[in-house]
Amino acid sequence: MPAATDSAARSRRVTLAAVLGAVGLCALGLFAGTSVLLQERAATLRLAQIDATHLARQVASDAAMLALFGDKAAVDANRVAYRNPHQPARIDFDLDSQAALLPGMHSGAVFGSRGQRIAASVRFPEVSRSWRQQVLERHRDGWEDMIISSARETGVPDTIAISRARWNDARSFEGYAVSLVDLSRLEEWAAEQARMSGATVMLMLADGTVLAPLANGGPTPVDDTAALRRRLSAALKSLRNGEDADPERALEAAGAVVGMGLARDFPLIGLVEIAREGVLADWSRRRDIAAAGGVVMVLAVALALALFVRGERRRARAEKGLRLSEERLGAALANGNLSLWDWNVVTNSVVFGPRLPAMLGYRPGEVDLSVQGFQALMHPEDKPRAMAALMAHVEAPANGVFAAEHRLRRKDGGWTWIADRGRAVEVDAQGRAVRVIGVHADITRRKQAETALREKSRALEDSNRDLEQFAYIASHDLQEPLRMVSSYLSLLLRREGDRLSDKGRGYAETAADGAKRMGQLIRDLLEYSRVGTRGEDPTPQDTAGILAEAVDNLGIAVAESGAAVTVAPDAPPVLGDRSQLVRLVQNLVGNALKYRAPHRAPVISVDWRLEEGEDEEAGGGRVILSVTDNGIGIDPADFDRLFQIFQRLHARDEYDGTGIGLAVCRRIVERHGGRLWVESVPGEGSTFHAALPRAAEAPATDDADETPVRALAS
Repeated sequence: MPAATDSAARSRRVTLAAVLGAVGLCALGLFAGTSVLLQERAATLRLAQIDATHLARQVASDAAMLALFGDKAAVDANRVAYRNPHQPARIDFDLDSQAALLPGMHSGAVFGSRGQRIAASVRFPEVSRSWRQQVLERHRDGWEDMIISSARETGVPDTIAISRARWNDARSFEGYAVSLVDLSRLEEWAAEQARMSGATVMLMLADGTVLAPLANGGPTPVDDTAALRRRLSAALKSLRNGEDADPERALEAAGAVVGMGLARDFPLIGLVEIAREGVLADWSRRRDIAAAGGVVMVLAVALALALFVRGERRRARAEKGLRLSEERLGAALANGNLSLWDWNVVTNSVVFGPRLPAMLGYRPGEVDLSVQGFQALMHPEDKPRAMAALMAHVEAPANGVFAAEHRLRRKDGGWTWIADRGRAVEVDAQGRAVRVIGVHADITRRKQAETALREKSRALEDSNRDLEQFAYIASHDLQEPLRMVSSYLSLLLRREGDRLSDKGRGYAETAADGAKRMGQLIRDLLEYSRVGTRGEDPTPQDTAGILAEAVDNLGIAVAESGAAVTVAPDAPPVLGDRSQLVRLVQNLVGNALKYRAPHRAPVISVDWRLEEGEDEEAGGGRVILSVTDNGIGIDPADFDRLFQIFQRLHARDEYDGTGIGLAVCRRIVERHGGRLWVESVPGEGSTFHAALPRAAEAPATDDADETPVRALAS
């Protein structure tokens, strides 16, 4: 076997050496061919750049010649205007003569110091007002002597404008003259060159302003003016230093060969761009042929290499899968704060994960992690129960997963709660577990939270008992002396009222009224406290009967106020305490009667709807009960105070009450797991909405308790 192994290793080494040699020869050939192709490509691009630069210089030269004629025409026109300021006909004649005699001249005009036109040749068109104003300000305020403008600025196509300022002997600004230079012949020539070379030809100023796109046969020029100006500045610096402009560094025009020419006497630049695809077409064909040969050679090498790599990839894939599996297991254990354990039942040996000592505050090697050492760490009260559960799983692993919760002693002497879970992964012929693998999870915080929750529950129960005791005191011990005070005050007013002074009678009446309000306040507070302590368990309730009963209870108040109350029929059943739900609807309708508008009869509607998205045929979800009135309304700024206890929005002499009714409503709704809210417009009315849990089944029918749903109207 060792000899065979050495032979196989030697074979692999020879194969690898042969493959590497072939790869080396292929790489050398590819490198040589690539070098030749790259040199040829660079030479082709260089020749194309020379052609583009020559064409750009020709454009700049021809444009400078035309600009020279235009500048001469503008200077002559300023001279004639200066000598003959009051003879516009003479100036017109001179401008027409220059337009006829000078090559490339289109027309000309003379303007005054305020921008008004003094004279113009016959062909001078209507130019842009904004451009005229801009030229005037640059000549007059900027002291610029000559300005070259594009057709886009003047509004005259196929031209550029040369303007010259006019000054008198005292160096005062008198106006300016404009010559329009015709670029049509230059454009025809540039278009012919573009057709032959596939170029885009442009005439620009040195600051990057585009004067005229003369021909568009190649890629579109750069349209970012700021970037173009920065790049032109670098190219111009290279030209002035006597160096050839590198198109990739000067303009960085993607996919184009760029040439530039700078005029000698004017700030004019000819810019030519030729598509690289056209320049490199022949080179690309030769490259493709060479690439095909290279591909054949590479395929031959790849075929030999694949046989060797195939086996290596399988091995690497298996190793990678194992490594990823281990990493995922480690990440899962770390994220879940878990520690792995592996117990061999036959040898009674166990392997614990490295996180277990850290859970207990130990450093690696400080604690005995054998089976006996682990059992020594267990809490005496938990050890019998946990070990019994583990051995039961060993005896009958098919019954499920081993699970136990127990405490382990920490290094500092405290206890850490551990959730222990495991499963048998190997069993013997008798079905008994041979090997069990599981995890330890630190659940100390959960146990602490459970303890704190139990303590809070006990505290809440104590608070509820205190609240019930308070309710008892409020209903007996507080109300009895208050009734005595109220009775004696009434007796005093009835028997001794004639002998009391007006002031004394007022004192007694105020005290009696205060005792009455105090009694009402105690009764309301008692009702508020009993919502959560004296309520019945929620059961399916007949919502229609609840609505009708609540309205019937207010029959006298409805009749006295002249209100019209309507109740929507066929309300679905809700889950709750019937008496509290009747109280809820009664309070809301009573509020609508109390806070009615003084100048109109109350109109109150009690409606219902299912919460959005709920199916009327299906159970569950929520039923929203709504009580709408046309009363005085509520300011939205008071919505937050509205449902707070003892909060009143009106003075006591306007509306009576203790400010507890809506707080009771909110507590009833919240006890039923719902929500209470209001929508209102001051002066128009309010709508109170109560979302209550919908019953999945209809309530039990009791004919004696059924109340027909009806509409009440005075």
